Amino acid sequence: MTYQNQILRLYGREIITLNLSQFEEIDLSLPSCNTSCHDIIEALLLVFRGKEFYKHIGILKDDKFQRHADALRQSRTLQDGQTLEAVRYFVGRGAGLTPSGDDLLTGFLIALKWYACSEAFEFILYQVGFHQTTAVSEAYLHAAMNGYISYPVKGMLEASMSRDVDQIKFWIDQISALGHTSGYDLLLGIKYGLEHIQRRIKHGTS
Repeated sequence: MTYQNQILRLYGREIITLNLSQFEEIDLSLPSCNTSCHDIIEALLLVFRGKEFYKHIGILKDDKFQRHADALRQSRTLQDGQTLEAVRYFVGRGAGLTPSGDDLLTGFLIALKWYACSEAFEFILYQVGFHQTTAVSEAYLHAAMNGYISYPVKGMLEASMSRDVDQIKFWIDQISALGHTSGYDLLLGIKYGLEHIQRRIKHGTS
């Protein structure tokens, strides 16, 4: 594969050439949310609570899953041993190009990044490392760390910030259609991240 002067060439049995200048560039940077977004987070969670993500995720929701999920949701600072163990549990867990556990962690990270409180969690992700997962999952996690997200996720967050419930539901449906279970895994991770942020706000640690 080569890329030069906005031309992408893929070399195999046949050479495929794409002129990228014909495509529109889309800004996929994470929209900015801050401490004034408490009501936005609550509104998004209200929509999420009407969705049954658990029925469609790619990980068995057993006692071990719930214990580690609760560790992420309920941690005050994300700097404790339980958070570390939860990340170790989820990294690489599941099948496919993006295992379900990685999608969940990516969603959790996106929520934290949106609220600008992701530093401690990113440190733990680096501590655990990505050697147990796929290159695709690693790329998605790094993109989220750098503040870049997928188009439908950005649409959902922007709809949340404009309080457009119908658009929020539309984008949730779009995300749900991603992959076999990836969209649901990602949404559940975002939900956990928002619940964690709510808890931090309640206890004054945001």
